Amino acid sequence: MKQDRQILEEILNLVIEDYSNDNKVMEHVIVKLLEKGVPRGLTTGLFTKATPLVYASETELCLFTKYLFGYTHRPEINPDEYFTEIELSFAESYQKSEKEKVKYILLHNVDQIGDSQFVCSAESYQNINIYTGNAKFNYNPNTQRQLLRKRSGSRIVESINIDPKKVLEIAKSMLDGSFCPNAIIWNIRKINGQEKYKYDSKARTLLIEPDIFTKVDIVDGANRTCGMLKTVETKKDIDRITSIYIHHITEERANDIIRQESKGAQIETEWIDFKNTANPNMEVVKSINSRQRANEMFNRIALNEKELKIENKLVTFDTLSKSIEFVYNLEKEPVIRTSQVENDIVELFNNIIGLYYPKFNSELLDTREKTYIAHENMFMGYVILGNLLRQYYRDDWKSELAKVLDSLDFSKTNKTWKKIGIENRINLPTFKKIYEYFKEIVTQKEAIS
Repeated sequence: MKQDRQILEEILNLVIEDYSNDNKVMEHVIVKLLEKGVPRGLTTGLFTKATPLVYASETELCLFTKYLFGYTHRPEINPDEYFTEIELSFAESYQKSEKEKVKYILLHNVDQIGDSQFVCSAESYQNINIYTGNAKFNYNPNTQRQLLRKRSGSRIVESINIDPKKVLEIAKSMLDGSFCPNAIIWNIRKINGQEKYKYDSKARTLLIEPDIFTKVDIVDGANRTCGMLKTVETKKDIDRITSIYIHHITEERANDIIRQESKGAQIETEWIDFKNTANPNMEVVKSINSRQRANEMFNRIALNEKELKIENKLVTFDTLSKSIEFVYNLEKEPVIRTSQVENDIVELFNNIIGLYYPKFNSELLDTREKTYIAHENMFMGYVILGNLLRQYYRDDWKSELAKVLDSLDFSKTNKTWKKIGIENRINLPTFKKIYEYFKEIVTQKEAIS
């Protein structure tokens, strides 16, 4: 290639965003690639991002770029800028062989080790390459590392979280024989219990028939899978095998595996905590973020600090979840209590943001630069304050909230905020300092009144 493949993949991710819902464009590219023997599922997956661009062979990527460019005429993906004449000529003459086409996954050397768990002790890189090229399994962000998010102009573009440098390192070690193999993990996503797979204990085979209702997700080993593809592309007859654990469980149970496997290949703790459905405090925050009606916090909660800044969101899931945990501790509370807390917090932030609307919206960047009123950790203070005011003032808490906020100096020149740890990492000592500060304000106010 004339340019680094990663550069093209990043640009394609931007272009794909523009046409992911354009059936005419998708169908044109799908049909053209079908003529070359490339399965519809693979091309559709590239558009929907269920299949990473890195899963496509260099020839398939060349053809995908060529046909997408031929229909859209987007100059930034002109294949002449990325591929040599020889590569373009080879792609034009390419025809996927019948041996490379499969309709199902058939694993040998398989033992059942649990009700919904199997282990394949030996599968060739070549077969992994064939299954990938036929789009027989998915990259499911719900059971993988979170999508990467980048700002491009006024847009936030999501792309699959696979590290090209790590893939190249893995492929190199696989080729020279220094790679220490460890099992990759698949999950036959359990949706209704009718997923199509069959285990033959005598033959030690596992037959999986992926279709619209039977999805096979890579839970762990996406980078290693890409390394295998690169290895086979470089040396087609390489004699290498991998082992595979295969589960048939729900996405929620698959997330337990993510938490376990992240101890080896670290996944952001924010993502692990976010996916933990057993945490009622986090579930309340997720519900608040997705609640559209009469809610100033709708889609204003960020997964991490990076997203907080580039998308102008107000607070992270982690900070707000910990705030709710410290104040309400919903771990052993009944469902009706969690619903009440959710409603209380939505009402609280509707009032706070309503009082200072521009500061949390059009003036957010300037506000954060000069004051603490929209600082992420101040949201812990707001949760504390709202709860205290409801305790002391009941029906009048809203008017008292306005009075308290109006009396506070949120400027960054006010040393009190740093003193109580508003810029510190959120933990129990920080919570106690912030709690005592707001409790003193509320109790003094109540004593005066």
